Formats: sequence, structure tokens, C-alpha cells
Amino acid sequence: MDASAVQAAIDAAAPDSLLKIAGVCAGVSNADGHNQTAYVNKALTLRGGYTLTNWIAPDPEANPTVLDAGGQGRVIYIADSASPTVTTSTG
Repeated sequence: MDASAVQAAIDAAAPDSLLKIAGVCAGVSNADGHNQTAYVNKALTLRGGYTLTNWIAPDPEANPTVLDAGGQGRVIYIADSASPTVTTSTG
């Protein structure tokens, strides 16, 4: 998956939403003068461990999720006003 899909989901999400992420999401974009895979500027939960065919039950051991900036910037940039949760578990 391209990192732009993750960023598009973050941008479209309402505050306090749960975003489910699967697989490897690679690449960076520039937002607010910073290069990163994901720019978060609101309260969200980013949860990994899913597959493209199973969005119900995450299994981070069997289905690792990777956000990869490829050495081109940060993986996640959290704006001052944001309070996200990043997890690979259901709890």
C-alpha cells in the first residue's frame, strides 16, 4: 500500500476515529513543512495487524503492519494539537 492512502484516510477521518491499517505502507509526503509517512493533526487511533481481506480481527504477530519512510523523513509526525493512539492490539 502506498503511504498516500494512509494519509488520505487520516485527512478524511473525523476526530476520534479508528483507522485500520494493513501491510507495508511506504513513502513520504510533505505537510506543514515536514516529510513523513503519516501527518496526524487530530485525535485518532491508528491500528495495525489487519490484512486486505480481514478488517475485523487484527493479528499483529501474523500480519505485521509497517509504516516506512524509507529514510526520507519521519514515520509519523504528530502536530501539537493532536493526541493520537498508535497500536497493533485490540485493547
